[in-house]
Amino acid sequence: MHHLLIARRLCLLLCAITLLSAPASDICAAAYPVTGWGSDDNASSCGRITLTALPVVTPEPAEPTLADLITQTAASDPAEFEILLRAVQAADPRILAALSDPSASLTVFAPTDTAFQRFFDRTGLTTEQLLADQILLNNLLIYQVVVGEYDATTLFDLASQRWPHNYLRTLHGTYIEFTGDDDSLTANDARVQTDALQAENGILYAIDTVLDPPYAWRVDELPLGGDGEANDEG
Repeated sequence: MHHLLIARRLCLLLCAITLLSAPASDICAAAYPVTGWGSDDNASSCGRITLTALPVVTPEPAEPTLADLITQTAASDPAEFEILLRAVQAADPRILAALSDPSASLTVFAPTDTAFQRFFDRTGLTTEQLLADQILLNNLLIYQVVVGEYDATTLFDLASQRWPHNYLRTLHGTYIEFTGDDDSLTANDARVQTDALQAENGILYAIDTVLDPPYAWRVDELPLGGDGEANDEG
């Protein structure tokens, strides 16, 4: 009996050492080179040690952030947000940080390239002049972003109400007015395409007109925290 216990322990030890490189039956054969004292029984016992394959778990792909959506749409065919992407890349880095933050909760009203062309026609500016003007660029961009996530149903509900219940606060610290009916939705004077894109950190709507902020902050006054979150000032 003493020898039997020693043999069992030896089998278990050898199995543990070579488990990843040899079948259990080979381990048992090496553990019992002699017969006549219950080796068959012991081998059968050792052979019960089996490897169970763990299931391969494929992680769910992360949803794109708002910054990812702008990048992807700018690279699509036809491209829709090429100028917006260039604007975000040229602006205060805290704006890109806010759009890239997966823990943020934002709604972006994203001017299409056509909307920017209308803005340039109206102001006489060029794309390069806008990108070089940090005050104008930063103020424009943060005014297109609302704090919180608002689906189309909520926006239509807001639009059906009267002041001040049809306004939403932006990262600029000022507000956008929503109006409309059952068929159309307007943010200030921009028509909103209500087939929104969902991101991990918010919702993106295309708009046909760049929203003009009521006033401009200096670069050092931008109501953004160091991590891109909106401050309470404004």
